[in-house]
Amino acid sequence: MKRLFFATIMLLSIASASATERMVSYEKLPAKAKAFITAHFGELTFSYAKYDTDITDHNYDVIFTDGTQIEFNRRGEWRKVECSRTTAMPQAILPQGIVEFINSTHPGARIEDVERERKGFQVSLSNDVEIVFDQRGRVKWYD
Repeated sequence: MKRLFFATIMLLSIASASATERMVSYEKLPAKAKAFITAHFGELTFSYAKYDTDITDHNYDVIFTDGTQIEFNRRGEWRKVECSRTTAMPQAILPQGIVEFINSTHPGARIEDVERERKGFQVSLSNDVEIVFDQRGRVKWYD
């Protein structure tokens, strides 16, 4: 048991030691990421981007001057969007069923952040409600 514990600790320390984060310019972002930003957040001012790597994951974190943040995978596909209080979440990034459900069941609540997961979407609303949807926009979990 002690050997397993020691091996786990060693593996975790190696993983954390190999994780790196570096600043990248807008031009160094993948083409898909730049197209997404232009299409949905073109009015915002780019502040900076970080490229983060570790043993299992590589991603880009893009931050705008108003505080809006977007996380992209290494191919430039968005994973997570967190909008500032002054920026509205672009509804075009979500399936229409999710937008219709939120508008009908939570009128007046705004979408604060969206995380795209392998099997669907996790949406956080301004009224402290979190909803998990499948790929088709059907509710899987509600909090």
